[in-house]
Amino acid sequence: MRRRELVMAGGAAAAAQMVGTAIAGCGAQAPVAGGTATPAAATGGATAAWAEASAECVAKGEICLAHCIRLLSDGDQSMAECAKAVHAMLAICRAVGPIAAAGSEHVAALAAICHAVCTSCAAACEPHSHHHAECAGCFTACRASITAAEAVLA
Repeated sequence: MRRRELVMAGGAAAAAQMVGTAIAGCGAQAPVAGGTATPAAATGGATAAWAEASAECVAKGEICLAHCIRLLSDGDQSMAECAKAVHAMLAICRAVGPIAAAGSEHVAALAAICHAVCTSCAAACEPHSHHHAECAGCFTACRASITAAEAVLA
Protein backbone atom coordinates (compact mmCIF):
# COMPACT_ATOMS: atom_id res chain seq x y z
CA MET A 1 0.00 0.00 0.00
CA ARG A 2 1.35 3.40 -0.87
CA ARG A 3 1.83 6.04 1.76
CA ARG A 4 -0.97 8.20 0.33
CA GLU A 5 -3.43 5.29 0.36
CA LEU A 6 -2.42 4.46 3.92
CA VAL A 7 -3.02 8.04 5.08
CA MET A 8 -6.38 8.16 3.32
CA ALA A 9 -7.43 4.83 4.83
CA GLY A 10 -6.44 6.04 8.30
CA GLY A 11 -8.42 9.23 7.81
CA ALA A 12 -11.48 7.28 6.71
CA ALA A 13 -11.20 5.03 9.77
CA ALA A 14 -10.94 8.03 12.07
CA ALA A 15 -13.98 9.63 10.42
CA ALA A 16 -15.96 6.42 10.79
CA GLN A 17 -15.02 6.24 14.46
CA MET A 18 -16.17 9.84 15.05
CA VAL A 19 -19.49 9.16 13.33
CA GLY A 20 -19.96 6.02 15.42
CA THR A 21 -19.24 7.96 18.60
CA ALA A 22 -21.70 10.68 17.59
CA ILE A 23 -24.40 8.13 16.84
CA ALA A 24 -23.81 6.36 20.14
CA GLY A 25 -24.06 9.71 21.91
CA CYS A 26 -27.43 10.31 20.30
CA GLY A 27 -28.71 7.26 22.14
CA ALA A 28 -28.43 9.25 25.36
CA GLN A 29 -30.87 11.83 24.03
CA ALA A 30 -34.52 11.97 25.01
CA PRO A 31 -37.09 13.71 22.82
CA VAL A 32 -38.89 16.65 24.36
CA ALA A 33 -41.81 18.80 23.27
CA GLY A 34 -41.18 20.53 19.98
CA GLY A 35 -39.12 17.67 18.58
CA THR A 36 -35.77 18.76 20.00
CA ALA A 37 -33.57 16.52 22.09
CA THR A 38 -32.25 17.11 25.57
CA PRO A 39 -29.72 14.85 27.27
CA ALA A 40 -31.69 12.18 29.13
CA ALA A 41 -29.91 12.69 32.46
CA ALA A 42 -30.62 16.42 32.39
CA THR A 43 -34.37 16.37 31.76
CA GLY A 44 -35.43 17.53 35.21
CA GLY A 45 -34.49 18.98 38.53
CA ALA A 46 -31.90 21.45 39.70
CA THR A 47 -29.16 19.96 37.55
CA ALA A 48 -31.19 20.44 34.37
CA ALA A 49 -32.02 24.03 35.31
CA TRP A 50 -28.33 24.68 35.95
CA ALA A 51 -27.37 23.14 32.59
CA GLU A 52 -29.91 25.38 30.84
CA ALA A 53 -28.70 28.47 32.70
CA SER A 54 -25.11 27.62 31.83
CA ALA A 55 -26.02 27.22 28.17
CA GLU A 56 -27.57 30.69 28.27
CA CYS A 57 -24.33 31.96 29.86
CA VAL A 58 -22.40 30.56 26.93
CA ALA A 59 -24.73 32.19 24.39
CA LYS A 60 -24.63 35.59 26.09
CA GLY A 61 -20.95 35.27 26.95
CA GLU A 62 -19.99 34.70 23.30
CA ILE A 63 -21.73 37.96 22.41
CA CYS A 64 -20.09 39.80 25.30
CA LEU A 65 -16.62 38.47 24.50
CA ALA A 66 -16.95 39.45 20.83
CA HIS A 67 -17.98 42.94 21.97
CA CYS A 68 -15.01 43.13 24.35
CA ILE A 69 -12.62 42.07 21.61
CA ARG A 70 -14.00 44.71 19.24
CA LEU A 71 -13.52 47.41 21.86
CA LEU A 72 -10.07 46.14 22.83
CA SER A 73 -9.02 46.16 19.18
CA ASP A 74 -10.12 49.80 19.05
CA GLY A 75 -7.81 50.53 22.00
CA ASP A 76 -10.41 50.50 24.81
CA GLN A 77 -8.45 48.74 27.57
CA SER A 78 -11.34 49.09 30.04
CA MET A 79 -12.76 45.84 28.67
CA ALA A 80 -9.65 43.72 29.39
CA GLU A 81 -10.81 42.34 32.75
CA CYS A 82 -14.30 41.71 31.41
CA ALA A 83 -12.85 39.77 28.46
CA LYS A 84 -10.66 37.65 30.74
CA ALA A 85 -13.56 36.85 33.07
CA VAL A 86 -15.92 35.99 30.21
CA HIS A 87 -13.27 33.78 28.63
CA ALA A 88 -12.93 31.76 31.85
CA MET A 89 -16.71 31.59 32.30
CA LEU A 90 -17.17 30.25 28.78
CA ALA A 91 -14.70 27.43 29.41
CA ILE A 92 -16.47 26.31 32.59
CA CYS A 93 -20.05 26.77 31.39
CA ARG A 94 -19.35 24.80 28.20
CA ALA A 95 -18.41 21.83 30.40
CA VAL A 96 -21.66 21.91 32.38
CA GLY A 97 -23.98 20.38 29.75
CA PRO A 98 -21.99 17.19 29.14
CA ILE A 99 -21.23 16.66 32.83
CA ALA A 100 -24.87 17.24 33.82
CA ALA A 101 -26.17 15.04 31.00
CA ALA A 102 -23.90 12.20 32.05
CA GLY A 103 -25.10 12.40 35.64
CA SER A 104 -21.44 12.56 36.56
CA GLU A 105 -20.25 12.15 40.12
CA HIS A 106 -18.49 15.50 39.59
CA VAL A 107 -21.65 17.58 39.18
CA ALA A 108 -21.37 19.17 42.63
CA ALA A 109 -17.68 19.98 42.20
CA LEU A 110 -18.32 21.58 38.81
CA ALA A 111 -21.30 23.48 40.23
CA ALA A 112 -19.03 24.96 42.92
CA ILE A 113 -16.43 25.99 40.34
CA CYS A 114 -19.12 27.34 38.01
CA HIS A 115 -20.56 29.36 40.88
CA ALA A 116 -17.17 30.93 41.60
CA VAL A 117 -16.32 31.63 37.95
CA CYS A 118 -19.76 33.06 37.15
CA THR A 119 -19.54 35.25 40.25
CA SER A 120 -16.23 36.65 38.97
CA CYS A 121 -17.67 37.13 35.49
CA ALA A 122 -20.76 38.92 36.80
CA ALA A 123 -18.54 41.20 38.89
CA ALA A 124 -16.44 42.04 35.82
CA CYS A 125 -19.47 42.64 33.58
CA GLU A 126 -21.55 44.63 36.05
CA PRO A 127 -19.68 47.96 35.68
CA HIS A 128 -20.18 47.79 31.91
CA SER A 129 -23.75 46.49 32.03
CA HIS A 130 -25.23 49.98 32.36
CA HIS A 131 -23.88 51.15 29.00
CA HIS A 132 -23.20 47.96 26.99
CA ALA A 133 -26.16 45.69 26.24
CA GLU A 134 -23.77 42.82 25.54
CA CYS A 135 -22.30 43.05 29.04
CA ALA A 136 -25.78 43.40 30.55
CA GLY A 137 -26.87 40.17 28.87
CA CYS A 138 -23.81 38.32 30.14
CA PHE A 139 -24.24 39.75 33.64
CA THR A 140 -27.88 38.66 33.78
CA ALA A 141 -27.09 35.18 32.45
CA CYS A 142 -24.26 34.76 34.97
CA ARG A 143 -26.54 35.77 37.85
CA ALA A 144 -29.07 33.13 36.71
CA SER A 145 -26.34 30.50 36.47
CA ILE A 146 -25.12 31.41 39.97
CA THR A 147 -28.62 30.92 41.36
CA ALA A 148 -29.02 27.62 39.50
CA ALA A 149 -25.62 26.38 40.71
CA GLU A 150 -26.65 27.23 44.29
CA ALA A 151 -29.74 25.03 43.87
CA VAL A 152 -27.53 22.13 42.73
CA LEU A 153 -25.25 22.64 45.72
CA ALA A 154 -28.15 22.84 48.20
